[in-house]
Amino acid sequence: MLTFRIKPLFIAFGLSCLSVNSWAQLSSNKAVVNSINGDNITATVSFPTPVTGDLYVAADIGGGALLFIGKGATFSTTPTAFQSNGSFTTDLTVLDIPTAGIPAGVYPLYQVVAKAGSNPLDFNNWIGGFGGLSNITFTINLANTAHTPDPLPVVTAIPDPIPTSI
Repeated sequence: MLTFRIKPLFIAFGLSCLSVNSWAQLSSNKAVVNSINGDNITATVSFPTPVTGDLYVAADIGGGALLFIGKGATFSTTPTAFQSNGSFTTDLTVLDIPTAGIPAGVYPLYQVVAKAGSNPLDFNNWIGGFGGLSNITFTINLANTAHTPDPLPVVTAIPDPIPTSI
């Protein structure tokens, strides 16, 4: 006899709804950037449906530390809104900075819209709950994208053979 377990079915359905009903989507035209040749890290938040609240953007800089990004590419370790009490309906560039001086590594970037004036670190304040959180990951390489030619082979002179006959 085949039996269905209702609870796991509802949980799976709920999680799929959360992922489909994202209130905003963080994106970039280039997720792998190079620090030597003048690349920029650029990120945009798109709002498929209008949303109102405080927009937060933060980068994970390692060790569980978040670096919050404010207007004009300002950075803070304390929660700082990129835009407070805003009505978001169109694409918004939230990051456009050069990679020069940023150590090579993998940097997740997160965005969430929280209820105006609330704590963005409490997911209960996120508009759309967990479905309101989106992220992308940037990989910063130190290498230049220009091809480095292979080194030329080392040529050593072969001495003339010494005659073996007398």
